[in-house]
Amino acid sequence: PGISLIPIILGDARDERVFLLLQIEGKNEGIDHLRDEVVNILTHAILDADGGVNERLESSLKELNGLLKGFFLSEVVRDIHAIVGVLTQENILHLSHAGRAEAYLIRDGSASQITEYIRGKTSSSFTHIVSGDLEAGDHVIISTQRLLRSLTPAQLTKIIQRGVDVLPSIIHTLEGEKESAVLTHLI
Repeated sequence: PGISLIPIILGDARDERVFLLLQIEGKNEGIDHLRDEVVNILTHAILDADGGVNERLESSLKELNGLLKGFFLSEVVRDIHAIVGVLTQENILHLSHAGRAEAYLIRDGSASQITEYIRGKTSSSFTHIVSGDLEAGDHVIISTQRLLRSLTPAQLTKIIQRGVDVLPSIIHTLEGEKESAVLTHLI
């Protein structure tokens, strides 16, 4: 079994951005099918659906959890770390994560984790939704792995403050720890 790193970023006429970062351990056969199914769910349940963003995101999470359960049962997927999010036109960020995926907000010179940290064995299902307003000057780093195992909040803040090569700097640190992750940086 290998590790697949899959970033998915979608948008629509509502000026919403939908993204899913997936880190999957499992068989290479079937991963393309999983990616296609995930794109279909995100497109139909969030982008094409009516209703509020929380309602659409919650509906998509139920579908994603069902899909992932099937891939676990068929043994295509052995482990997953993923984070799904919607950034609205009003700069409200909605996130849900599975596994060790996490998000960090860097605001006013300090970094804080904005996804819920769960001690012990992580869940392979999307269970919680966190939502909040982003302000001018905010940075959000989203990762399929816990960055705070390799970086301190102060180091993460310093990388952001330098402003150049943010993701390559984080990737370099992760590679030094023999870690891999799918990352995105929202400004």
